Amino acid sequence: MGGEGHIMQMNKMLKENRAARRSKRKGYKDGYDGSTISSGKLIFKELPPEELEQVLLQIQKEKRKERIKQQRLFLTIILFIITIGSLIIFL
Repeated sequence: MGGEGHIMQMNKMLKENRAARRSKRKGYKDGYDGSTISSGKLIFKELPPEELEQVLLQIQKEKRKERIKQQRLFLTIILFIITIGSLIIFL
């Protein structure tokens, strides 16, 4: 009783969505083997031991800075929560 229009619209939308799927598009997965490297081999630059040690120290310094930054943020949030909690309790 008057629901046929809704059913026709639903069927039309389903048909359009099926046609618009990515897998149905032209060129989808054409020549795609799952990697972005065509040769399959990675070539790394060789570093002398002194430079390698400097790079490792630089990475360690950056990690330490990031860790300290995260700890400060965590402590700030905890102190803020404790302060708000104590204000709520005492008021």
